[in-house]
Amino acid sequence: MKQTKNKKIAIVDDDVFLLDMYSLKFKKEGFDVVVYNNGKDAIEKIPIDQPNIVLLDIIMPQIDGIKVLQSLKNKPQTKDIPVILLTNLDGEEIRKKGARSGALYFINKAEYLPSNIAKMVNEVLADK
Repeated sequence: MKQTKNKKIAIVDDDVFLLDMYSLKFKKEGFDVVVYNNGKDAIEKIPIDQPNIVLLDIIMPQIDGIKVLQSLKNKPQTKDIPVILLTNLDGEEIRKKGARSGALYFINKAEYLPSNIAKMVNEVLADK
């Protein structure tokens, strides 16, 4: 597996408990972690922070994850950053919307342990 040292992950979620849980997991995996608890901050700060990958919740106040994803994919400085949607939403339509908007994967939070998500992130970054 590729070394994650000096790899930066951005986690975007309005649930503080989940932000803390995923942040701790990825720090243990050797990542630099930046967190945003709303879509507005993510849109403003991800181009500056330049993470290697983004975990993005869909349901958030003000600006939802799909709009954040679309914004990131429309900016030259963030369009190539892989984005994984991490949500409790499910259904074919939202999955298709995520894929059309540029998400690499769509993960249901309830179905995956943080360790599984960390493994997936490491695999994505190993291909980069």
